[in-house]
Amino acid sequence: MPLPQAMSRIPESIADISVILTDYIAAGEEPARKAAEYSVQVRYDNGEIRVLTGDLVPHLTAGQIDALMGFMDDMRTKAIGEILP
Repeated sequence: MPLPQAMSRIPESIADISVILTDYIAAGEEPARKAAEYSVQVRYDNGEIRVLTGDLVPHLTAGQIDALMGFMDDMRTKAIGEILP
């Protein structure tokens, strides 16, 4: 009896794309550590969707990193000012 043949898959389209920006701060730790991760859903011709994930930082330009870090700083300031008493 022959072994089953491997099916070939061809990527057809990109479904959902997600980006997670995180501003970590531990007790007594300054400055906060920041992280950026991505998730991309790839739809194949057989209907399967596979999710590719990873560190977003190596794919960003220096300007994009600066802009995102500034955005996260602004969000922390906003959270402190609007949520804390």
